[in-house]
Amino acid sequence: MDPDRPLTVASLTQRIGVALEDFGPVLVQGELSQVKVAPSGHLYATLKDSAAVIGLVMWRSGVVRNGALPREGEQVLVRGALSVYGPRGQYQLVATRITAQGQGDLAARFEALKARLEAAGLFAEERKLPLPLLPRAVGIATAAGTAALADLLHSIRARFPAMPVVVAPCLVPGAAAAGQI
Repeated sequence: MDPDRPLTVASLTQRIGVALEDFGPVLVQGELSQVKVAPSGHLYATLKDSAAVIGLVMWRSGVVRNGALPREGEQVLVRGALSVYGPRGQYQLVATRITAQGQGDLAARFEALKARLEAAGLFAEERKLPLPLLPRAVGIATAAGTAALADLLHSIRARFPAMPVVVAPCLVPGAAAAGQI
């Protein structure tokens, strides 16, 4: 490959796809989230652990062969292979088998936190305040100078010119983002 010869986006994505498909079969452990079964019968989800997330797809034929599917928040073992979804240039794990291993740690921690907050009465109806008809202000936490921020500000000013807007510049992608947001 000549580094001085430009590739089209489609050509680059195709080459990345070929490289990922050469990676071979994998067995990945993680926690299922955002589980959706499409009308086509395909299953779409994300597989995550405490440090990373990957898109997951299981085609209809695999869903049928797999039988009972694990639920949202379950810890699973996924057998499959990597591929690239060309139109978005995103890599994903194409599952051929998903085996449940019980409730995932992230889901268990979420449920424990929810139970603690509920026990403290923080979800009690009498504590809930009515929502105002319109917000008093809008806060935006995003990277400064981005097109996304410009679009948001334009939309807010077009619809509610007097709306106060507070922008909190921060990193959005990457490992340092959570601490800044």
